[in-house]
Amino acid sequence: MVRLVLDISSYLKSIFFWRIKLFNTLKLLLMCCAAISVSVSISTSVAEPTKEAQLARKTCLAKIKSKTLKDECKGVDLSGLDLSRANLSRAKLSRANLSRANLSRANLSFTNLYKVNLCSTNLSYTNLSRANLLGADLTGANLLGADLLGADLTDANLTDANLTDANLTDASLLDTNLTDANLTDADLRLADLRLADLRRANLSYTNLSRANLSYTNLSRANLIDANLVHVDLFGANLTGAKLRGSKYNTETIWPKDFDSKTVGAVLVE
Repeated sequence: MVRLVLDISSYLKSIFFWRIKLFNTLKLLLMCCAAISVSVSISTSVAEPTKEAQLARKTCLAKIKSKTLKDECKGVDLSGLDLSRANLSRAKLSRANLSRANLSRANLSFTNLYKVNLCSTNLSYTNLSRANLLGADLTGANLLGADLLGADLTDANLTDANLTDANLTDASLLDTNLTDANLTDADLRLADLRLADLRRANLSYTNLSRANLSYTNLSRANLIDANLVHVDLFGANLTGAKLRGSKYNTETIWPKDFDSKTVGAVLVE
């Protein structure tokens, strides 16, 4: 009877996995079609910022300085600016360009950062708790010690990002790209990492207690001394992953036919 229940559970999880994979494939095809359509219609020359864009940037900066910012920065180009310690809590910054900006120790809690460009941005020790970072591009961003409690990072790109000592408790990282990211000593308790790409990511000493990593790609990831107690790794790819000293318990769910003992993982009560 127990075997039947386990088989049914495995079957249902497989259906869920392939439905999400099909959805993501269709989404990628639509994005490719849209990109082709746009590339045909645009000119090969690079246009100078319009007067409207310059005015929007000026207005946004004035609002930030006067601490009255609400929604004046949607889609505005703020790349390369020094906004360290700025109070941007609950601001609407969707689709804004903040690449290479300095947002160290800024307050971005509950801020709408939907599809924002944060490539190579300094977000060290920044408060991003409960922020909406859905689809945001954080490639190469510095998030050292950042507070991302409950943040939504679904479908975000965190390739090569530095998340050392970051707080990602209860964060949503569904289908997020974390390839080559550094998550050493990060707190990922209760985080949702289903379908995330963590190839070659550094998760050493990371607390993943009660996190969901089902169908996650962890090939060649570093999980040395990580906390895997109560973690769901069903369907995960652990090819070449380093698990020496990682701690797990009887509630930890490993991929089918995976032998945790041969990789040096430690069973705890």
